[in-house]
Amino acid sequence: MPFVVHMKGNNLKVFNGRGRGSDIKELKSMSEKLKRRVPPSDSFLDAGTGDVYQRAKFGDFRKVNNVGVYNPMKRQGSAAPDIYRPVSGV
Repeated sequence: MPFVVHMKGNNLKVFNGRGRGSDIKELKSMSEKLKRRVPPSDSFLDAGTGDVYQRAKFGDFRKVNNVGVYNPMKRQGSAAPDIYRPVSGV
């Protein structure tokens, strides 16, 4: 709920990882030209920590909040693969 209040009731539109987020390294490796093309309303979700970044002036991104959920398969320091695979026998 605090995140919804912080975002003023706006939906979170994640532009990376097909809307599911990705590693923060992806944001750091983006070209400045590409960063400037991201609409300020779109967000980058760090799937390893749940941190949400939005574009500030001049293409810089700043952390605006943490959604409190993350993808454990992409958690920092995890050796887990990037692909979700169903567990057999369940």
